[in-house]
Amino acid sequence: MDRLARRIHFHCCMCGDRLHLTSYPQNNDFNLTCPCCRRKGRYNLHVMLDDALENAIRAPNYEDINAALALGADVDLRITERNIDLTPVSYVVSTRPTGMHAIVRRCVEAKADLDVTDVRDRTLVIAAILHNDMKLLHLLVDRCVSPLLASDCPRHISPLHACFMNDRRHPNLEMIDLLIAIGGSLQATDFNGADVLRYALAKGDELALTTVMRALNWHLHPPDSLKPRRPPAVLPSVCASDMRVSATPTDLSAPPAS
Repeated sequence: MDRLARRIHFHCCMCGDRLHLTSYPQNNDFNLTCPCCRRKGRYNLHVMLDDALENAIRAPNYEDINAALALGADVDLRITERNIDLTPVSYVVSTRPTGMHAIVRRCVEAKADLDVTDVRDRTLVIAAILHNDMKLLHLLVDRCVSPLLASDCPRHISPLHACFMNDRRHPNLEMIDLLIAIGGSLQATDFNGADVLRYALAKGDELALTTVMRALNWHLHPPDSLKPRRPPAVLPSVCASDMRVSATPTDLSAPPAS
């Protein structure tokens, strides 16, 4: 405990200097004398741990994050960024610092809530897809994150919509297959009512389009909108008068004029 406690950094409530614990406090509320200003301050352990976790997430520092979580910091505390309240895991996914996957994994191990949104109101799954981050996507899917949860952004897209919205020229087929396999909805629509097939058609990638149509079983039973145009079943009738030739026929018995 004392070894972990030495990773807990906080600011003196008197002079504001950055300090760290030397041993784990025995009580939730305790007094500490600042070695800089020599004044005694009153502290609460839970508030100190939450502050230490927030500072470690912003830094970021994996060892400090691990220590704060191991000692009982709130893994779902709120971190304000751009006037938006984020949890530690959504903050890390939004900022994508070095070591992001290890930090997310540690937060997941601490039972972090994963049904949250990033700084742009996108779910964690959609953020992973838009960054083409297969490692993060697998990490979230392994924790049973819903593939049906749409983003809170104005477009209200689903994870399968997002597969056709990143900067890649060709959509990531592995992501599409994974989302379909775990129950992603191809019938989901965005704010304007456009479904996943419309996004696939707009992207223009034949392999991705084939994957979507095969999952919809439309390669066997295409909807009317995708069926080729056919002639009507009953052709219009033609009367005899319409078939008369109005011009006088040419006399072919006489030889042509020289």
